[in-house]
Amino acid sequence: MAAKKVVDEKPEAEVNFLDQFREDHEIHAVDFMRIFRAYDKDKSGYLDMKEMRGFLQDLLKSKGVESDGDTIDYYLDSIMRDADIDEDKKMELAELANVLPIEQNFLQKFPRRDNRTKAELNAIFDHYDKDNSGTIAGSELEALLRDMFTQEQQSLDDAQLKEYAALVRELYDIEEDGSLTRDDISVLLTKF
Repeated sequence: MAAKKVVDEKPEAEVNFLDQFREDHEIHAVDFMRIFRAYDKDKSGYLDMKEMRGFLQDLLKSKGVESDGDTIDYYLDSIMRDADIDEDKKMELAELANVLPIEQNFLQKFPRRDNRTKAELNAIFDHYDKDNSGTIAGSELEALLRDMFTQEQQSLDDAQLKEYAALVRELYDIEEDGSLTRDDISVLLTKF
């Protein structure tokens, strides 16, 4: 069993855990949405300081780093200073996206809208259907929509993302089961 690293004083600038984490990982867009939802315990649409503290504690633990309150506070202060753009002590969706190493927008690999081939539409669907259920729902749909808007240089906050996801389900979910089929997504991608 590998020994765990113990951090009992403030990390040195040159050994910044978060920078190292960003270099070593790339998070799938769907996983990013799942992470955000999991730590937004009160469903407020942002991570408050308590939720961010829990996120950082779990992140450090997942990398085998035992940490005390001072270490968590050090990283929390560093992240909030760098990523909390509006300085409201809340980590919004777009701000957290600047902290975590999210994969490059998958949609950028393909021409926009009606120029997409059936093979490209299938590749897009398969990428966002992370659970291989044959449908896109929940965090998968939110990740797709977030990438669609990002491709158009538009940033959505959590409330807007939820609103668009509900609208898309209302317009394109023919079976009315809360999820979108491959055909539903193909129509969405050619209309957006």
